[in-house]
Formats: sequence, C-alpha cells, structure tokens
Amino acid sequence: MRNRGLTLAGTGIYLVAHRVAACLLLAVAVSWASPPAKASPEYEVVSSPYPILDSDFLVNNRNGLFWLDEDRVLFVGSRNKKPVTREDPPIGGFGIHIWDTRSNSVTAYREKIHGKLCYEAGWIHYTVKLTDPLRFASGPMGQERVTTLVTEGDKKQFFANHFYSRTTCRFYDRATYNNTLRDGMYVVPLKEHGKLLRVEIRSRGEVGRSFFFDSWDTKGRQLPFNFHDFVVSRVKFYAFSQRYFITPRFADRVRRDEWADNDCAPAWWLAADGATEAFCLPAGPWYAPASILLEPLRDGMVVVSHRVFDDRPSPGGLYFVDDTGHVKLVDGWVHSPATSPSGCRLAFTHAPDHWAAAYGRGRGKTTLKMIDFCFENR
Repeated sequence: MRNRGLTLAGTGIYLVAHRVAACLLLAVAVSWASPPAKASPEYEVVSSPYPILDSDFLVNNRNGLFWLDEDRVLFVGSRNKKPVTREDPPIGGFGIHIWDTRSNSVTAYREKIHGKLCYEAGWIHYTVKLTDPLRFASGPMGQERVTTLVTEGDKKQFFANHFYSRTTCRFYDRATYNNTLRDGMYVVPLKEHGKLLRVEIRSRGEVGRSFFFDSWDTKGRQLPFNFHDFVVSRVKFYAFSQRYFITPRFADRVRRDEWADNDCAPAWWLAADGATEAFCLPAGPWYAPASILLEPLRDGMVVVSHRVFDDRPSPGGLYFVDDTGHVKLVDGWVHSPATSPSGCRLAFTHAPDHWAAAYGRGRGKTTLKMIDFCFENR
C-alpha cells in the first residue's frame, strides 16, 4: 500500500491524510461483461492469521447481518439443501435465524419472512408478507407487533404519514420532522432522541449540504460532507467507537481518478454531539470498477470488492487494512460485512463467485462466516 503521510491510530481506523481528496467516490455499477483482470500478486489470498469460522448455513445475502451481542449473529437463511449447480431449482424457506458462534449452532427465530431484516439496539423490523395485505413487524425483539395494511388506500395513508430509517430500523411520524421533510431533503434520525442528520439533495444550484441538529430548538451545524459525498442509507452506529460511520460514495470515474491520484478517499466519523473526524481510505487492489463495501474495525478496516471473475486471481474478495498495509483474506463473493460491538469480530456471507449468490443459478454455496481479528489478544 502506498503510504503518503497516512497514519492509523486509536479506536477504529483513523487514517489521517495530508491530502484528502476534495470529492468522494464509489465506483459501483458492476459490469460482468468486463474482461478478466490481469493476474496480480495483490489479488492472491494469504493464509489468514485470524481464525475464520464457517457456520455451514445457507444465507440470503440480500439481507443484512446483525450482532445481538459479541457472540450471536441475527440473519436470514434457509435450512434447505444448498445449490450445487446453476441448474438447481430456486431455494425457498428463508426465515430469521440466530447463529451462536460459541457453539457454532443455529436456531430459528421466525420460520418465514419476506423482505429485508433490520436490527438495531434491541429493536427489530422485518416484512411478514409483501403481497396484499402488506404486513410488517416492528418493536423490541421478542415483543414486536405486526402492522397490517389491507388496501392501497391504507398503504398510501400510512406512508404519507410515516417514513422509515434504516439507521434505526424504525418508522417515524412525518409531522414531527415537518420543517425538514420537504422536497429535495433527506432526514436520518440518530439513536439519541431529537438528534438527526439532515441532508439537502440540492442547495441553490450547488451540491446539497448536510447539517447536524442537536435538538429542534437549536440551529443546525453544517457538516464537512455533502449529499454526493456519502451514502445516506448507510449511516451506521458502531458501539466500539460510540460514533456513526459516514460511508463514502464512490460515484464516477472522475472521482475514482482523484482517489487514485491522491491515494486517498475521505470518510468521516460523526459523534453524538455532532463533532466529525475525517480519515483516509487509501487506494488498493480493491480499486477496480465494481461495488465496494467498507466496514470499520477496532484496529483497522475491512474492504470488500465485488470485482469477482471466474478466472482467478481477481480483485474481488475481502481485504484487511491497517497501518502496516493490506492483505487479502477471502476470495470470491463477499457480502453484508458486519462488525461486532467490540470491533473485534466480522460476520459476512461468502460464496465462490457471484453466480453462487443467485440461489437457483448458483454453483457451490453461500454461507455465513466470521473472522475474529482480536483472537491473539484474548
């Protein structure tokens, strides 16, 4: 990894850069028709110095993974037979399960759901039924209540009065946020009552600004990142840092070239009092046109590239990045990385290639795994 004045220290990953690119980036539309990547030693997987545990349980990587505590992971999966060839029939029977990494055992929480699962700080949300009538469950885990919307009129009325936040997994009353929820505006409620991140899609013909509000009777504080700098739906709280990670958006070729030229893509931590801290994500072998996922750890960061080819080696897979550089620990299609409360463990889904992630057309299996990055210190 080229090192241009980058340092990594403290809780989480604080790659503080001399030169922080003025714009952010994410390259993201994956083109499977692109030619295979040239072989490179950087794409080769090293023998992991950290233990990797395989649940051997079929998962749906279109849903997220959520840690209930330091040992248990909440996920959507199926006990049905895993696909072996691309001609295998579609897999059904997906429900909510809990993986206990201590015993490497899986128990069912709910046998069948439709739609994405969300969990945050004891609060769970999932869709029970997508077709009419629409039913979704929400509430403290184990005590969630089902809301049923029977007619199109019911749906229109409900969603006209409520909006959903993936950051907290909750619905909010639009009337409460009336003064900010107008056209061209996003609102991201934060964990603390009354605090929120407000993002303008556009601002007087310029790039939309971002503001932090500590309460409704205070003036918002403008933040150093704008609408096109980060992924609004991926603002996420990390217990080990007690802050929100502002995920960079890698959008177009120009911004990707700036990333390569500066060897740095700026990202931020956002504290509960609105304070921000910038750090730098260096360029690396994951810098190939494809979707990129970032997941902070207590001592470093995981970067996932979806640039996966049948011909190996390819850039796709899971990389660990810290002060000393980077190593590729997992090859293939990796999705839904999630960090445990301590910042030590990473749960993720893994398949041999992107075809295996398409259940009915896959070869091999998509399974739930975990890496313990603090194993040596236990």
